[in-house]
Amino acid sequence: KPGTKKPRAAKKTDASAKPKKSRAEGAAKPAAAPKAKKPAKLTQDEATALVAGWFRTENKPTMPAALIAALGSRVSKTQTQAALDTLVASGAVVTRDIKKAVVYYANQQSFSALSPEDTMRLKDEIAAMKAQLLEMETAHRDVCARANAINVVSNAELQAQVAALEASTRALKDRIGDDGDNGAVEAVDRAAMEKAAHDFIALQREWRAMRRVGT
Repeated sequence: KPGTKKPRAAKKTDASAKPKKSRAEGAAKPAAAPKAKKPAKLTQDEATALVAGWFRTENKPTMPAALIAALGSRVSKTQTQAALDTLVASGAVVTRDIKKAVVYYANQQSFSALSPEDTMRLKDEIAAMKAQLLEMETAHRDVCARANAINVVSNAELQAQVAALEASTRALKDRIGDDGDNGAVEAVDRAAMEKAAHDFIALQREWRAMRRVGT
């Protein structure tokens, strides 16, 4: 009829046409990260030794859950409780009930006790240290005695040198004379006089300094 639209014909589909792949399907999948190896399971004896070592090292009260967390999940809950029961039965660990919670802590007498071998070893070390201390005290006394002897000799030598210089100075003064005779002054070696006076003053200073030190 005029004025009416004809229906559109359906598009032909090709059965051989391949479906399009999405970008996500075509992209290469990232390699999976290698799984971390689980630590080898411990035997009950190993777990008990590990728990006992923790008590020796930390030496503080704890509860089973906190102990498992501290050991880093190396010991299971069942093994931890069994280890605690074993240590409590042996007396190495004691318990205390605090507000409906059981707290475990190391028996101080058990963990701090020394074996006879350790006691003998400590006694030998103490004896060796005492002997070494006596040797050091003896050496110290010897050094002090030698230092005092050296200081005494030095003082004696200085006293002798001072006395000699005093005598030399007096002799020079006698040669010069009290009246200041020019002829006598010219006869004396001025360089010798200056050197004698300088040496005398230097020795006096050194002697006084050593006496102040307490020799």
